[in-house]
Amino acid sequence: EARAQRGLEQARGEWAAEAQRLQRQLRDEQEVAQRLGARNQELTQKTGVLATDNAQLRLEAQQAGDAAHRLEMANQKHQARAADLHAQLADALGQLEAAAGAGAAQKAALKKAELERERLERERDALQGLLAQARGAA
Repeated sequence: EARAQRGLEQARGEWAAEAQRLQRQLRDEQEVAQRLGARNQELTQKTGVLATDNAQLRLEAQQAGDAAHRLEMANQKHQARAADLHAQLADALGQLEAAAGAGAAQKAALKKAELERERLERERDALQGLLAQARGAA
């Protein structure tokens, strides 16, 4: 039981570190989202100016507006997914803490938390790929 408790404490520490890392990542991604929003606003202003130019410039302005819309949509999806991951992490941590007093159920709860952490890491990696795509589109 002491070994299980130590394992639980270690897992709790790892989850806390992961939670901090994900919170930093969430802040970083929110900053990226703000920059993307500023870029979207800049492109929208440029679109208004370019609309007064000749037909070629109007075509380019439309393309810039389309790109800004795609960036905004990617930004919104990214923010929603980041919030979802944050909520899932909080839920997983809550489940881990609830398992602390469960004695024999501790091992099963730790395994479930590890699987959940691995799933969250895979989702985080996929989200980072989406962010890289959004940055590439910018």
